[in-house]
Amino acid sequence: MGKTSRKAETWFVVMFFLLAWVSAAHATPPSTPITVELSLSHAPGLNEWAILTVTVTSLLDAPGTSVELMLPQDVVAPTTSWSVDLTANTPVTFLSPVFAQKTGNLTLSARAIRPASSGAVWGDMKSIPLNIESPASGPSQHGWTVSEVPVALQAKVGDATVLSMEPTPFAFTQASAEAPSLQPSVTAQQTLGSGSTAPQSPGNVTLTGVWHYGDRSNVERPIDQQLIEIRKGDGSALSPSAFCFTEINGSFSCTFAHPGTTMRVWVRSWANFNVPGGTNRLGVFSGNEVAGGCGSDSIACSYPVQTPEVSCADGATCNVGTWVVSSATGEPWIGAHWMTQDLIRSWKKLFFDTKHGTGSSAGPGRINYPVPTGHGTHAHVPPADGWISIEPPNQQSADIVTHEYGHVVMANLWQTFTPNWPTSDCPSPHYIDAASGPGCAFSEGWANFWAWYSNEFYDGDNSPANDGPIFNWPSGASTNMETRDGGTYQAGDQVEGNIAAVFGDLFDSNNDGPATGPADRLSDGIQHVWHTVSSQSDNNFAEWWMAYWSTFAHAACPALDVIKFNSIPYSLGQCLNQPPNTPANLGQFKSNGSTAIGVGGGTDETTVVLKGTVGDPDGNTVKLQVEVRPLGTGFSNTATQESSLVSSGSVASVTVAGLTNSPSYHWQARAVDSQGAASGWVAFGGNAESAADFTVTSAPPSITSLVASPALPQPAGTAITWTATATGGVAPLQYAFYLYTAATNSWSLPQPFSTSNTWTWTPAQPGQYAVQVWVKNNGSTAAYDTWAGSGSFTIGTPPTVTLTASPTPPQPAGTAITWTATATGGVAPLQYAFYLYTAATNSWSLRQPFSTSNTWTWTPAQPGQYAVQVWVKNNGSTAAYDTWAGSGSFTISP
Repeated sequence: MGKTSRKAETWFVVMFFLLAWVSAAHATPPSTPITVELSLSHAPGLNEWAILTVTVTSLLDAPGTSVELMLPQDVVAPTTSWSVDLTANTPVTFLSPVFAQKTGNLTLSARAIRPASSGAVWGDMKSIPLNIESPASGPSQHGWTVSEVPVALQAKVGDATVLSMEPTPFAFTQASAEAPSLQPSVTAQQTLGSGSTAPQSPGNVTLTGVWHYGDRSNVERPIDQQLIEIRKGDGSALSPSAFCFTEINGSFSCTFAHPGTTMRVWVRSWANFNVPGGTNRLGVFSGNEVAGGCGSDSIACSYPVQTPEVSCADGATCNVGTWVVSSATGEPWIGAHWMTQDLIRSWKKLFFDTKHGTGSSAGPGRINYPVPTGHGTHAHVPPADGWISIEPPNQQSADIVTHEYGHVVMANLWQTFTPNWPTSDCPSPHYIDAASGPGCAFSEGWANFWAWYSNEFYDGDNSPANDGPIFNWPSGASTNMETRDGGTYQAGDQVEGNIAAVFGDLFDSNNDGPATGPADRLSDGIQHVWHTVSSQSDNNFAEWWMAYWSTFAHAACPALDVIKFNSIPYSLGQCLNQPPNTPANLGQFKSNGSTAIGVGGGTDETTVVLKGTVGDPDGNTVKLQVEVRPLGTGFSNTATQESSLVSSGSVASVTVAGLTNSPSYHWQARAVDSQGAASGWVAFGGNAESAADFTVTSAPPSITSLVASPALPQPAGTAITWTATATGGVAPLQYAFYLYTAATNSWSLPQPFSTSNTWTWTPAQPGQYAVQVWVKNNGSTAAYDTWAGSGSFTIGTPPTVTLTASPTPPQPAGTAITWTATATGGVAPLQYAFYLYTAATNSWSLRQPFSTSNTWTWTPAQPGQYAVQVWVKNNGSTAAYDTWAGSGSFTISP
């Protein structure tokens, strides 16, 4: 995460004063410099026009901004896109008539988007939900209606009998926030249930199946840990209610008293985790801020999607198949199930996080959806009532959903602390990359980080490039909190993106930054961040930092590096960098790193490994530097090799290669920390510097074998691989292969010196040849240091064969016929096998297996049509055959 550019500072300062500084009533998502406002002249009826007005504004000049309408398939408009050069704080308005061609719920959206030079993408998107009616059914209205439970798409057929695919009527009803009698098993192993347990007695029935959903990229994924309710075939409730939960793979198995009717399986946007300390409610509801909504977080207020009507006999187990809540299911159902999975993924991420020990709960998170246009997306904090309001189109961003849940998590943790919330100084709007207030930067930075943490590996769509630190808006706008958009965020602890970057760098395993100076070199997971946030409360990030290192004694100096790396200029006297300790326990080893070389000892290799224990009083990472010189050459206190950075107190290792055969060496070492501070040099061995620390005494190379595969001789056209085996010498040894051709009385170099000890040759012509391999030490300037040869060998011509019979067919049955194969070329002694084809059985049989005999005598017992083949192969050949000949079909008479 680099430095903040001067150009970026200028526009941040401008924007800072342009913001309306108000105390936000609720915690809201961050914005980008571009905003969109969207309005509609009226809710059009079926086949009726209305005027859509799009107003786009930017805090900064934004040339080349793209503006587009995002309309469903059954809504048309004459113009749906524009390109505009936006001038700072100058609104631009576009008008377009729209025409609705289908009744039902639909959404009109508009977005503006523009890539920024920092790598970020600015943009905004607004939506207007509508319910379109025909003149006969009544007026259209703003907002979606929920009048029936939609039927999901079928992905896999089960064995239950499907009776009706029609949806059933539905209306939200006021109900208490009851819990089902059965709660899902939440264990660290996330063990799956069997999913197919049969009822124990007549009077019961078991329904099994699988629920999936189409994610924001319409990729099918399991619905994990959501509530299953069994209903009667007409959609009415059972009494008593029958509940179960999906498993991690979306499967479910519900056993209940047979209702004596047909049935349906509902999946609801409701999850419940029974954990130590109580029940935490997660789900999406037609809650207390939804126009015409249900008003609570009861099961009755969650969004159901159902299977068709099915039948299953008393005492039976029936599989209803696999069903998918998809984009075709429509809103608000698909959005409700997207967000339910977002909440579950976030809650489980913390619960199963092994960095701090499993079992920590993020607390309840209950989403009001959809809230009316203009109501806004926000978390109800403080106090900690767990409610989040989501206005379309923000259901399309898992980052916004988990950002708001992050606010709720903080409020859940702090409801009994003082303060119960950071200082409320947020401007409206607020920005990830610009200064707001100390309290706002802390609360919003935490929420931004919670989206990063929750969506580390998956953020609700099928693009892994957008996961983790990439914060995504529904418009397609994005910012990279890991890099702070190339270091273009404004500096300081009043910028929420900087706070998110600190939390993220303390958490993630992506350690980055320069080799010296402040950088991210921690991979602590969430353990220390969570410990500090969950154990006390703070007004701002500066107070949190004090608690992190002072109250809870987490390692201050490495974390301070992370803070400075993200442009927050804090300092601690105890973290003024001290030089590392001089390295201890110096040792020298052969190239395997484990075979010790004693002081003044020898090695037969030209590579040594030098080791030492390095430590730093500040806890910085440290590397070992060595200076290795031939004996007689004095030290210059300049490192010749160094290790990578290792944690303080670890053993660092340096590999020194390319040493020269025979000379003696001496060496010294020092430690250098990640800030560039160095210890003093310390000589190895405690011996006089005129004495050798080690000597390279490599044996000369020796070739132990030169082998051809397959073994010689071979016919022309055969691929022959030559392998040289050598020992000793200075590795890596170098090999060159030479070929002698008698026909031209000359040597050629088909494979020059390289580290490869094999050469494959396919001779094109028969004749006399010889092969030599030359071997020399690594770095040797000699023509060769040793060699070996094959001696002269023959490459023959490929075999050819003819086949004759005596007496010549046709012949009567009972006549002895001798078949003779006459072959030329090849590698002697040739091998022959004879096969007989019998037309009566339409089959071949092996009558004489491979041998050196080129004849076979056969006395046919039965008249009929026959054929003979001879297969021939070279001596030593592993092929089925190298050539063959056949008689063609002939007759044996009675």
